[in-house]
Amino acid sequence: MNNIKVSLLEDKNYLDLLKNILYLFDLKKYEDIKSKIEHYNENKFTKNKLLLKDIDEITTNINFIKHYYLSIFYDFAEFLIDLKQKEFQKSWCTLQHIQDTITICYNLIQNKTDFNLDTLSDYLYKIEQLYPYVVFSSTECIVEKTCSICKNNLLDKKCTHLSGDIYNGELAGVNINIIEFLGISLVYKPAHKSCTLLPENKYDYKNFPLMSSYGMIYSFFLYSEPFFDFEILIKPKIITHSEINTYNRELLCPCRSEKPFKDCCIKKRFIFVKEKYISSINKKLIDF
Repeated sequence: MNNIKVSLLEDKNYLDLLKNILYLFDLKKYEDIKSKIEHYNENKFTKNKLLLKDIDEITTNINFIKHYYLSIFYDFAEFLIDLKQKEFQKSWCTLQHIQDTITICYNLIQNKTDFNLDTLSDYLYKIEQLYPYVVFSSTECIVEKTCSICKNNLLDKKCTHLSGDIYNGELAGVNINIIEFLGISLVYKPAHKSCTLLPENKYDYKNFPLMSSYGMIYSFFLYSEPFFDFEILIKPKIITHSEINTYNRELLCPCRSEKPFKDCCIKKRFIFVKEKYISSINKKLIDF
């Protein structure tokens, strides 16, 4: 199936909804955003279900794309709620899910500029750079797959569906029925980045997030406005002996080693570090 042409300007109610969602992001009312999207989807689904026999497949698919596009903003509100609650690993997984949704929308929508898909993806990728994750796990498996729509084996000629396309309002995907685990690899550039790895650390980063490796992403939550551009700056810094003496020996070392200060740089005369800073740019990236 070719990409579908969906115009936001043709549906004034939908366009007004998107504008209202962005306004609520400016107010940082993330729960209100989720409720508004849930209400819209519930009403739309009920109405379409009652009128399904009178709706052609193209219209049904367009409605599906609109619903799927809204889920980007729903999940981004959830992402910011995760950060507020200092659920950093969960927020990372939510971020990856949003990127997956953008990729699917990108493959389905013809007029991508109207939907700001490239801008959204670049913005989320920049947020990813604030996290400390470098190494990821990747599983090796043998799987038996079937089509999510016709339930036939993907190698069966009876299956005419392409994964990632939509058919009468349903996204074609893959069902995994049997899986045989073979092994696990540690990689730097995985196909999917949800499986992160960090050294074991008993430090309570929820009470002191700004001093942990999650300090950058928590700073983003505290000081940045949603969908406003920002820069990541790296500046060298020298922590002097007099400053070292003021650090709590039980907290994490300021060198970012993730070790307690007492077991790391406490005896040094100075500590040289490269610190990341977030520099906000007064430029809103998304508008409708």
